[in-house]
Amino acid sequence: MFTLLLNLSANTPLRSCSILPVFITVFKVSATPVIALSADGLEIDIEKGLSADFTDYISKPIQVLPFLKKVNQYIKD
Repeated sequence: MFTLLLNLSANTPLRSCSILPVFITVFKVSATPVIALSADGLEIDIEKGLSADFTDYISKPIQVLPFLKKVNQYIKD
């Protein structure tokens, strides 16, 4: 399982959810869950992340117990 930090509001080439296919190709992790982590927590941001094929989406600030439950869920799979 990987957690990939996104910065959707920055004006950089890596700011969008389009980085996921590059990440999967470079690291050859197509069967590995990848969770998006971002400070952008609006519903539209979450939908954008999930539609970009991230396994899940977590917005910051991280709430420790829910975060650990998600991590545990994907590690068990």
